[in-house]
Amino acid sequence: MVGLFGTKGIRGSVRDEFTVDAAIQLGKAIGKYFNGTLAMVTDGRSVSDMIKCSVSAGLTATGCDVLDMGIMPLSVMQMYVGDKDNLAGGISIISFDGSDDMVSVKCIFSDGIELSEGGRSKIEANYNDSIRMKSASEIGHIDVVEKMAYRPYLESIMRNTDIQLIKRANLSVVMDCANSPSSLELPDILRRLGVKVVTLNSDLSVDRPGRSDWKSQDDIIDLMELTRINGADLGIATDINGDRVKFVTDEGVYMEVDQVIAIISKYIQSAHPGSAIVYTVDSSNRLENIIKEQGGVPEQSQSGTLRVISKMKETSAPFGANGSGGYIFANHQYCRDPGMAIVKMLCAIAKNGPLSVQMSELPRYTVERRDIDCPEGMKDAVMDMISELHAMYAVKCADGVHFKMDDGTVFIRPSGTDHKIRLMAESSDIDTAKELADTFSDDIERYINT
Repeated sequence: MVGLFGTKGIRGSVRDEFTVDAAIQLGKAIGKYFNGTLAMVTDGRSVSDMIKCSVSAGLTATGCDVLDMGIMPLSVMQMYVGDKDNLAGGISIISFDGSDDMVSVKCIFSDGIELSEGGRSKIEANYNDSIRMKSASEIGHIDVVEKMAYRPYLESIMRNTDIQLIKRANLSVVMDCANSPSSLELPDILRRLGVKVVTLNSDLSVDRPGRSDWKSQDDIIDLMELTRINGADLGIATDINGDRVKFVTDEGVYMEVDQVIAIISKYIQSAHPGSAIVYTVDSSNRLENIIKEQGGVPEQSQSGTLRVISKMKETSAPFGANGSGGYIFANHQYCRDPGMAIVKMLCAIAKNGPLSVQMSELPRYTVERRDIDCPEGMKDAVMDMISELHAMYAVKCADGVHFKMDDGTVFIRPSGTDHKIRLMAESSDIDTAKELADTFSDDIERYINT
């Protein structure tokens, strides 16, 4: 398991590369790096608990204490860790992709922000070393945190929300939590704000998420239909991690991330006029003009949460987002936070009207996204090939390559998480967007398969 980290932490199968023995060694590697007390959360699924025990064994073997926070969303733990002076960091362990053997481990630093590339590299180096166990008198202890550990998170949500605006609007939502830890906190927070909540896939006793981790809108088709039938103002789907979220309009229409950014940005500008809004290079080209028309300052960053956060701090931006459904609010915490994103969407509805109406006022662009299977060792060659094949349109950037044609654009980058090439095609014409996506993806697949 060399090269542990992707952009979304450490992922692997407990039947293959991420065995119990590997998890113990990982715990020792993390413990050697942090050398202090670490908070730990899981999603409560059997496979996650097994790996939690193994990682905890490795941590205590290096002398680290473990604060077991039980079942809790990642973003809630991040707030808790950042709020406590006695914690060196935190670890989230969850299953993913609806699998019974795939596990994801993510490390958080003491400020609540996910680990930097430098920190990840040091843990990887530790993992490949032999780490001796401490003596019996020096090994760490495991303690259980109080049940209301999410209070700092709740208080921050309430403190940074126009509560009366939401209550006066008498809003209703349908929420699909993928049977994840978000089921515990988010419906409760919304009910405190006077929102009527209908839940879907919110049973933590079930050892499966109830749906795929919304790789496309097809994965939340039940939510889309229930939102429309129930006459709800908003449909909400959190991911299995509990740090990303996607939305559905009052008419049951799936919202692209770029549309969500535009809607939230409009509301943000009403409170912070002229402020910067940060989004990643794989976002829609229309965002620049939309944010300018709203009176804001559009700021692009490279892909990745840490890069978005860095650009937000550099530009004093109150709001930033990446292309995967992660939304960050500076006055709350510097991490992807679905709870605050949901609340801001509700504020946007209460202030600016139904989402279906707001969506109709946005410039009409079609975005086609494709994820193309690609062996890790071929990624660089694929990027070189596609750049040369369409050289007259290519504009290289730090994350990938933009292709700018008269009738549309294509952005292609290698995934930092999966064995895939990410492709986004965009045009004002739906057929053109699909044609561009088909053309470039066919070129890539043909090269990979020859």
